[in-house]
Amino acid sequence: MLSRLCCRALGAGLTGPILALVVAVVPIAAQSAGCRFADDGTISRALGAPESGEVDAAMDAVTMCTFKGGSTSSPAFGVSQEIGAFGPAEGGAGALAARYIPGLPDAARAEIDALGQAGLSVTLPDYEVETVGGLGDSALWVRSQLVPGFFKDSLLVQRGSDAFAFDVDDSPTARASLTTLAQAVLALPAS
Repeated sequence: MLSRLCCRALGAGLTGPILALVVAVVPIAAQSAGCRFADDGTISRALGAPESGEVDAAMDAVTMCTFKGGSTSSPAFGVSQEIGAFGPAEGGAGALAARYIPGLPDAARAEIDALGQAGLSVTLPDYEVETVGGLGDSALWVRSQLVPGFFKDSLLVQRGSDAFAFDVDDSPTARASLTTLAQAVLALPAS
């Protein structure tokens, strides 16, 4: 099942079956290497507990990693980066939404672009989208319903031409945890 909303491959938004295909074609060596843009120490300090990360997929400019605490009840945090996701003069909240929300209608993208200030939201079928201030050049918080009754929280961030995604299963503390996690990763030097 899809664990994140965050990344694209082959020009389409990932969904569960596509993610399984992407992971299956990634060389074993790429899966066992550490996350190139975020290390265990940074993630552990941000979340306040020991976390261990692994690369789920690395293909061209996209790297998807998962960080998990030591107990079985610890949530798994997805942390992803897409290098060069946006060209010159591209990006913004609407571009983030269009890139990472599968099947986003043009009217919804325009509505998200028009939000303009942090804290404004748009509700779409299976998605709640809100602009977030103070992270990168543009940021969106997205609560998505992956299957009926199962929700995932994601924080999508544009920094320059790169896009980052942070996600975890929906919970009362998810948004705060994702914000802290994004701040820690974005504070690292660009890779």
